Amino acid sequence: RAVKHRPLSADAANNYGVVLASLGNLAGASEQYKAALRLNTNSVDAHYGLARVYEMQTNYSGAATHYAEALRLRPNLGPAQIGLGVVLSGAGRWKEAAAALERYVAANPKSGIGHYQFGFTLIKMGEITNGLSHLDIAIQVRPGDRALADSIVRLLATSAEARVRNGPKAVALGEQVCNPIDGAPPKYLESLAAAYAEAGSFEKAKATATRALNAARAGKDEALARTIERHLESYNSGRPIRDGQ
Repeated sequence: RAVKHRPLSADAANNYGVVLASLGNLAGASEQYKAALRLNTNSVDAHYGLARVYEMQTNYSGAATHYAEALRLRPNLGPAQIGLGVVLSGAGRWKEAAAALERYVAANPKSGIGHYQFGFTLIKMGEITNGLSHLDIAIQVRPGDRALADSIVRLLATSAEARVRNGPKAVALGEQVCNPIDGAPPKYLESLAAAYAEAGSFEKAKATATRALNAARAGKDEALARTIERHLESYNSGRPIRDGQ
């Protein structure tokens, strides 16, 4: 209770913030990180922790401010580097995001998520070829990362930008992600269905989406089930889906 109401030190407040954040109490964590910064304005850990909380609350502007402060104090703090790029992307500040992510992947060339975020940001800026090359690198450096690969499958299958979409490539990668198909998570199956549709294989899209729908219902994921039902309507009409549908 002493830490909660009257922190003895910046470290104590910061540590309590970490605990509260781990418990999902983001508002409480935010207050503790702010208390830590009142006691020590140069606490890297408190700036970073507050940035993470703001990011989870989708306060991207606030997050960017505190990631930047953490980096001012500790320029090589990798998690803050990529965090800054991600929240700047979330805020639509693509050019700044690209600069931050370029620095991050230069220092961390084996970071699959770094290359993915950089590639995604470049695509948003219209640098399609360069962006796609970083998506390829992401897959190469993290070949077993199914979540990362699924994100790329979905981008290649559903992007609103025609130059980004590549149905056959999305299908090949999606089939790898969903191998073996029995027991594949419904989210991954749903992305594979979108890839089949983009490639023009609507019967496979419908069959895979139906499998995903059954798995989502079995897992009581009603939000995903409703999304898949909407997508099935598109596939039944011979239409692929686009990002945001």
